[in-house]
Amino acid sequence: MILNKAVEKNVLEVMRKRGLQINALTAAQAYVPSSCKVIQNRVGTAPLMWFEKDGKVLVSMPGVPFEMEEMFHTDIFPHAQTAFPRNRKHLPPHFCRCRIFRIQTRHNP
Repeated sequence: MILNKAVEKNVLEVMRKRGLQINALTAAQAYVPSSCKVIQNRVGTAPLMWFEKDGKVLVSMPGVPFEMEEMFHTDIFPHAQTAFPRNRKHLPPHFCRCRIFRIQTRHNP
């Protein structure tokens, strides 16, 4: 794991804008594997990590649903279109195997 200064800067800026104190757990998000390409999270603190090996790609995304959805559409899908040029308009159906869960709350009267 290496300290990524750009991620560290993003984490500090997001926390500052939200008026929150940074804690050790949040600060640790700036440490990423040296083997990944980091994609900055523009809507949160956790970075996205793009790993490539032997023609295969693995993407680690934040678990917060709205962050995941936003970043998938604005960054991951366009990156995938570049990484898989033969399937530029229509990526294979197995490209994305993930689930986004919506949390609903019920208010009792």
